[in-house]
Amino acid sequence: MDIRGTHEQMKKQEEEIKTLREELKRRNESWQIEKYEVQQEVKISKKRLEAQEKNSKKNNIIIKGTTAQDNNLKEWIGKQEPKMVIAKLKNFEQKMEVIKNKYKLGGKNIYIDSDLTYEEQKTQSIIRKIAKEEKNKGNSIKVSYKKLEINGEKYIWNEEKNKLTKN
Repeated sequence: MDIRGTHEQMKKQEEEIKTLREELKRRNESWQIEKYEVQQEVKISKKRLEAQEKNSKKNNIIIKGTTAQDNNLKEWIGKQEPKMVIAKLKNFEQKMEVIKNKYKLGGKNIYIDSDLTYEEQKTQSIIRKIAKEEKNKGNSIKVSYKKLEINGEKYIWNEEKNKLTKN
């Protein structure tokens, strides 16, 4: 084989490699688009599931620090002597009435909160942690659903940024 033949063969191989690289690049771009679309579908599905779970819990309250003496309470959580109860109320108005009057239980070691989804619980946990730190600094705090007030300054949970932002 002569040098000219080897040179032409190398050019053909270089063209084949270039063509293969371009094909790989196109496939990679296609996969990236498909990956993004699947991620968006998963996000939407998670939001729908969260909304369904939230809707199923909208009339529920969680009662902590109680014992198994009330037969009207529907569902117990815990293995032995339950410390937390889910009460399923008839409607949202009844739930809000209970939430508004829960302060009257002060000093009785019984706490009432809304039944939250897992994501809502994570958010509230972060907010409570920040509130505790601020309270330890001597600040006046008030915690509510996805909100925190520190010395009169109001902060709201930003879902996109996944953090508290000044209102």
